[in-house]
Amino acid sequence: MDITTIFTTVLSCGISLAICLINNNVQTNKQKAENEKQIALIQYQIEELKREIEKSNNVKERVTKIEGMALLWDEKLKMLNARMKVVENDKNHDDGK
Repeated sequence: MDITTIFTTVLSCGISLAICLINNNVQTNKQKAENEKQIALIQYQIEELKREIEKSNNVKERVTKIEGMALLWDEKLKMLNARMKVVENDKNHDDGK
């Protein structure tokens, strides 16, 4: 083997290695960019879900308050009905005398 053959072989190997390293670097950068896009999309979706959950929680809180108020008004109505019956009974009792 002469020096020219060795030099050509080493040069070919070096060029092949350089091309592989460059290609690997390009592919890594592309993959990083794609990953960053995916992460940004996932973060956006998580923020949207948080907003929706907050809205849902607010609705639940308001409905709970409304239900509580309805129960209170039901109790007040029952009390008023009972009072009316007492007043009517007293009136009927007084009219009967």
